[in-house]
This record gives sequence, structure tokens and C-alpha cells, in this order.
Amino acid sequence: MQNNLYTKKTLIVTSWAPPMIGGPQNLYSLFSLMDYRNYCVLTGYKTIINDGENQGDWLDGKYFFFDHPDMPTKNKTIDKVGTISPTNFITDYAYKLYNITQAIPVLNTLLYFLFFIFKTTSFIKKGLEVVRNEEIDIIFGMSDNGPSMIASYWISKISKRPLVYYLFDIYKGNNLQFIDKIMSYFWEHTLIKSAKLVIVTNDGTKDFYQNRYKNTLNIHVINNSGDSGVDKIVTKIYKPIPPYKIIYTGHVYWAQEQSLINLINAVKQINDLQITLELYIPNGNKNIADCVKARDNIILTQAPKRKMPSIQKQATLLFLPLSWNTRSTDIIKTATPGKYTEYLKSGRPMLVHAPTYAYISQYVKKNKLGIVVDKNDPTFLAKVIRNFIKDPQKGSELISKAMKEFERNHDPKINIKKLEHILQLIK
Repeated sequence: MQNNLYTKKTLIVTSWAPPMIGGPQNLYSLFSLMDYRNYCVLTGYKTIINDGENQGDWLDGKYFFFDHPDMPTKNKTIDKVGTISPTNFITDYAYKLYNITQAIPVLNTLLYFLFFIFKTTSFIKKGLEVVRNEEIDIIFGMSDNGPSMIASYWISKISKRPLVYYLFDIYKGNNLQFIDKIMSYFWEHTLIKSAKLVIVTNDGTKDFYQNRYKNTLNIHVINNSGDSGVDKIVTKIYKPIPPYKIIYTGHVYWAQEQSLINLINAVKQINDLQITLELYIPNGNKNIADCVKARDNIILTQAPKRKMPSIQKQATLLFLPLSWNTRSTDIIKTATPGKYTEYLKSGRPMLVHAPTYAYISQYVKKNKLGIVVDKNDPTFLAKVIRNFIKDPQKGSELISKAMKEFERNHDPKINIKKLEHILQLIK
């Protein structure tokens, strides 16, 4: 998107970048509308090639790689053929050795710490080079398990460029590995207090950080952005018929697993209605796979990201899970899952199954954007699902409110203007 009012150039420092799916696609939805000459991306070559290529979309801006500094930089494309640089060699073999030593905790922890330090310093070295060569004005650090957060701080400090953090998740208090957790407790105060601006994705996270830092932060909310263009006609054609479909589309990690298992157990209890549960889980999950064995009406599968909008439109209910009794209650309290944004514009009602203290439960319930089940009880969940399917008229009302919410807070055309405005003011 051409915007003559925005003149600064931003270096996005991120461990996970488009075309990876999940959180990086929120980054894509936003920055794909910024003029590609106004930003660059510093990220990991190995991560994209192994985990992200051909899953989502590339940004148009230049990509640079901390773990493959000899790779020619091109917009949107990577030449996979070429010599392995020393940095790439070390990261490849250090990570393999780390996996081999899983059964030796002390050695494994030491190797992880060395890998963490090497990744962070590689980020810094490459980042300073990009700042010089690309005439960067702003360092834009993305939340991760530590390396890009810490590297952004040092790139900013050494280059004397202003620092901005964009936090999709909280840092200290996240469910991180041992070394990452220690680093977060040691570093977060320095990092956050050094930033000229902190951007978060909802008011719950804003309040969380303002309370933690006694209202001393310059903090703004820019909600997760989804693909623009809401299809309003789907509100007229929501007429679910048997077999009714409950659909989940997304990764499953510690934050979702228990809630999804509750859903599986709830569906097993509903025998008086024709219900199919479809779980589109790209990363796989052994515990989920074990729960769905020998169940003809529960399908565990995968599909490309580009097919997700059409898959979601087949649903009677779209399922949004966050779990109870996790090792990071603060994440559950503050999270706005990227899936939520997709569901808002899907033209299908969502069912949020998450704790009462979760921001997403409170917000969806308050604004009547979907059904909320905030009790950790599969039997009660089954009852709510059964009652909804027997009276699906409520679904059209929820869809209409959800689409208005998307247009108000999650349209990338609006959010990129907010972002450019606040970045332009930074000195």
C-alpha cells in the first residue's frame, strides 16, 4: 500500500516470519499493506525452509537471514542452492546435537544455552549490517522465546535507532524452556523499558503490562489483522443441516490441548444428533490422535492454509480452545489467538472453550461474538453444543456481530494506518 505520509524504514527482527503459518501470518496481514520499500525482515533461513515454505505467503519486502549471511537477498524468493555458510553449519549441527542429548539434562541444557547465545549474537551481527546497508530508521522486535527480543535491544542500542516491540505473546511468564525462562526474568524489564513504543494485540495484554510496569510504558493496542474483505452474504445462508460439523483449524500446543480433549469427550457424549468433529491440525498431536481412535465421526486431518476459509465456511460451529491448569496462566489470561481473527470473518459462529479468567472468554461473552463455555467440564460443554444445534437461529446473530467486530478492530487496511501513524511519530 503506497502511503506518501509514511517515510521511515523499519527492520522487523523475528524468529518466525511469513510464509510460516500461525502468528507470522498476522505479521503478513499487516505488513503486506505497507510499501515494501519501507521495511525489511531479519529472520531465520533454516526455520523458513524447514517449517514454513509454501505454507503461507511471503512479504514483498527484502528478507535477510541471520543463519545464512551469504544467501543472496531477494524479494519474496530464496535460492535454496548454494554453499552452506559457517553460521548455517554451526546452527544445523548444534541443533542436531541438542536433540541427541535429550536424555542427558545437564549437557542438553548447556547446549541449548550455547545455541541461544549463538543465535542471538548472529541476529545482532546481521542486524547491524542491515541497518547500515538499508538505512534503517526503526528497529521492530517481535516477541519470541528470547533471541529476537534481546537482539533487537542490542541492535537498537549499538546503532542508536529507536526500538519498538510488537508482542503477540507476553515474554516473562510465558511457558518457555528453562534457559528461555531464566533469560526472560533477567531481561524483560530492560528490554521493555528501553522501547520507545510497545504494541500489544488486545486491551487485556495492555492492562497486564501497564500493571507490571506501573503505567510507565508507551503502549498501544493494534489487534491481530486478518485478510481483508468480509463476505457479508454468508450471514444469509447460515442454515446448518445434519450432519452438523464442529471444526477446529490450527496448531495444537500446551495452550490448546486440554480444551480440545474436552471437546472430543463432549462429542462422544452426544448420541442423539448427527455430529462430525473435524480437526485440521498441521503439526500433529499424539494425545489428540490417541483420543480420536476408532471414532468414525471424529476426523483428524490436515489441509493447506489457502483452503482454510472454505473449510471454515462448512462448519456449524468453529471451535476456539484455551486450556485450564497450564504452566503459564498469564498467557491464557492475555492471549488473543490468531484463529479468533479468522473465525470473526468466516461467516460461521464460534464456540470459545476457555477459562473464565481468559481475556478471550471475557471479551467474546461481553460483546456476544460467539458462544462461551468457561467451565472445565466436557458434559456441560456437550449440553451447550446440543442446545445450540437444536436452536441454530442464534448463530446468525453471532455471525453478524462477529463480522462487525472484524471490520471495526481487525481489518488490516485500518490497522496498517494506525501502525504507520504511531511509527511516524517516533524520534
